[in-house]
Amino acid sequence: PHGSIDGNILTSPRFFLGYFDDWRDGMEAYGDANTRNIPMLEWKDGVPFGYNSWYGQGSKVNYNESIDVSNFIKELGDNDFKGDNDVAYINLDSYWDSFSDDQLKQFVEHCHVNGQRAGIYWSHFVFWSTEAWWNMGVPGYDYTYRDAVLEEPNGGVAAIQKDSGSLPMDPTSDAMKARLDYIMNKFIDCGFEFLKIDFLNYAALEGNHRDPDVKTGMQAYNQALKMFTDYVDTDKFFLSYSIAPLFPYQYAHARRISCDTADDIGETSYMLNSLNYGWWEDNTLYQFTDPDHISFAASATEARTRYNSAVICGTMMLLSDSYKNKGMRELTKELTSNEDINALARKGKAFRPVEGNTGQWTNDLFTLDDEDGFYLAVFNYERTMNKKYNIDLERIGLEKDTEYSVTDMWSGKNMQVKDIMSIELHPEESCIYKIKRGNNR
Repeated sequence: PHGSIDGNILTSPRFFLGYFDDWRDGMEAYGDANTRNIPMLEWKDGVPFGYNSWYGQGSKVNYNESIDVSNFIKELGDNDFKGDNDVAYINLDSYWDSFSDDQLKQFVEHCHVNGQRAGIYWSHFVFWSTEAWWNMGVPGYDYTYRDAVLEEPNGGVAAIQKDSGSLPMDPTSDAMKARLDYIMNKFIDCGFEFLKIDFLNYAALEGNHRDPDVKTGMQAYNQALKMFTDYVDTDKFFLSYSIAPLFPYQYAHARRISCDTADDIGETSYMLNSLNYGWWEDNTLYQFTDPDHISFAASATEARTRYNSAVICGTMMLLSDSYKNKGMRELTKELTSNEDINALARKGKAFRPVEGNTGQWTNDLFTLDDEDGFYLAVFNYERTMNKKYNIDLERIGLEKDTEYSVTDMWSGKNMQVKDIMSIELHPEESCIYKIKRGNNR
């Protein structure tokens, strides 16, 4: 059950009421209203480009391969795959604890030599076992996970995780605070400048918290996330949420908009479904809506679609494949070297969905009306069938009875369209078009 609060003055969350001709205007106004109340955590150093180890190395992440990845991403940076200020991030995901402390520092130093920044991962609020007697590994303390586990009123393990092979931790416990202090200082001492904080849903569970002033899961969640921001300079150290409640939002620069999205068109569609209904979070609640890592381990056509889906998401451009294979290296070089597409990603702006009545599926048309042009992204999620589109230009936000110049940003081909834009896409194919209105934008 949800905890209860008491006091002389109690306040509820605020409500937002509005009436809009376009539901999308309403959602964007709602996002803006939130930031008028509590500003988002700004990041002024551009869209993060780079690499994350999860899909490329998984549980076998290791020092030598990570060094090779840093060198390969540097090659890609020379061909335009890089963020503002020519920066790329090389991020270690889960299982980085196979590195020695010396290797962690050497890895960071190698990234710096390559003009890169190094990132790391932590799932602080969950223990991936039910053996609570294990020692938590905090130097100077004898804490076991039993000292940190979140409890129900009857003393049992809290909430929904009993049978999942994992235990939720109480963020307010002294044991968790000691471990956080140890881990964050370790990351900072090694020189990391990016942290992905995963499985944050565990930190918001209801239960009996050891801090007597914390009565609800969301109070505990706020307390926990603020602690992360207290350790770092958030103008220089990037914080990214994953598997996190939408609110509160003010403690991180980015939030994963969906769960894992690997190398399949169905998973790309799944991520875009989250964008379809969550694009308004970008640049309101969070500086970036994270499309998950970009994995190309599929057909070349679907790989480009995966890249396009990340470009329009708002965004973070973190590749995640194994580059031991020469073919994967060549495909990655090809897909990451389009200067116009990368410049669009560096805008860090989420595209709007054209439609909202998609049921359990996602929209296949997304648009961005920007100062330098109008952009249209089109996706075919079919695995075996071509799909023809007769796109009503007025419906996507352009003017009726007006001729437009349209450029395919991948092929460079141009066409003139008026009222209806007709195209055909192959299975798993996508395109991003830049549309100009005469001498206007």
